[in-house]
Amino acid sequence: MRKHERGLVSVLRRLHDELDGAAADAYGWPRPLPAEKILERLVVLNAERAAEERRGLVRWLRPAYQRPTAGIAAGFGDDLRARVERVGELLQTPVSLGQAREVETGRFAVHEQ
Repeated sequence: MRKHERGLVSVLRRLHDELDGAAADAYGWPRPLPAEKILERLVVLNAERAAEERRGLVRWLRPAYQRPTAGIAAGFGDDLRARVERVGELLQTPVSLGQAREVETGRFAVHEQ
């Protein structure tokens, strides 16, 4: 592996560890927590949130941005379609560089090295 690639891997590893730590802190979990335990706990939380949402309870983290009837999100309107199309155009860049591929219309995956 080239030096540049090793450097990127170490940066990605550091960011991943920071994200795991932030998740543990946010949920009051002990640190360090093995990756398997983090995943188990997140799967349980996801199932709990999905059940809550089916009952009509939605825990908005940033209501002004997330709730369709409030704040900035309400102003997207017709502009949202244009923004989605623009994201699709931008995702073509890593495809053209051979770093990703379009697996189906509008869905992309990173190339495995």
